[in-house]
Amino acid sequence: MIYQTKGHVTPHDTLYDTPYVTPDNPPDDTPDDDPVVRLIKKLKGEMNRKALQAALGLKDAEHFRKSYIQPALESGFIEMTIPDKPRSKKQKYRLTEKGQKKLDDF
Repeated sequence: MIYQTKGHVTPHDTLYDTPYVTPDNPPDDTPDDDPVVRLIKKLKGEMNRKALQAALGLKDAEHFRKSYIQPALESGFIEMTIPDKPRSKKQKYRLTEKGQKKLDDF
């Protein structure tokens, strides 16, 4: 990582340096900011929506559904336990094989 100190760019890594972020040098924590990555890291076994939402510390159900659940389902990282009844109160979610491979990458 390149750091910028007092107008000079230096490869040194000290406590007082500020990271110099460019498109070629993204911050190290970018994947953790991805909602789908956050979701699959919290998903343990089979979990319902309320449990997953609580595990992520989120309060808005619509935001959770649109930003976390739908993209994770569409990308194939998670699946519904009752796919023919998506609105069932007994609906739970679990990792797919693809989701487990993604999780193993972290």
